[in-house]
Amino acid sequence: HGRGLELLAVFGGIAADERARQTGTRADGPGGNQARCRRRGCQPGGRATGRPERGGRFGGGRSRHESRAGGLRRDLLAAARLLKDRNKDRQAADLLSHLTACDHPPVRLESQKMLSLIFKRGREWEKAVLLWEGMLRENPTDPFAAVELAKWYEHGCRNYEAAYSLVAQVLVGELQIGRDARAALELRLRRLQSRLPR
Repeated sequence: HGRGLELLAVFGGIAADERARQTGTRADGPGGNQARCRRRGCQPGGRATGRPERGGRFGGGRSRHESRAGGLRRDLLAAARLLKDRNKDRQAADLLSHLTACDHPPVRLESQKMLSLIFKRGREWEKAVLLWEGMLRENPTDPFAAVELAKWYEHGCRNYEAAYSLVAQVLVGELQIGRDARAALELRLRRLQSRLPR
């Protein structure tokens, strides 16, 4: 937990600084309001400064603390993406590892994707496979995790039956796949089918 807080302090402002650079606006300095909010938001036992509101910006029963925590996680994810884009994979992985189990589903899913691709690029297959398997336990028709794991089964293990089952599972169960993605999955399925024992 202490390491996570340290990472929050170190990387929490990277995404805000990058956004400020791109938009031409000035980000808060080390002592600015945003930095202070970030520090308060990540202190152990820190309490929210506002009450849950029934409408407006923090509606739906969410407290200011919860909203700020979600913003922090998104900032950290953006910081990890920036580090990855700058080929600082180890630093990005260190940061992402603290987000892969967070309670913010969009951030958790994206951090798992990014971290698995870092492991894949570094040929740390066991770690990548563990992430893909965990993503499929949470969502058995996750197209990204299913395809990546199917690639591993096909090329890494030569287990064509397992790869075929994963791709077929997504095609049957996931209805939100775009036309191009579905076509690519169907092509992969046909290729795997040709490799199955007759």
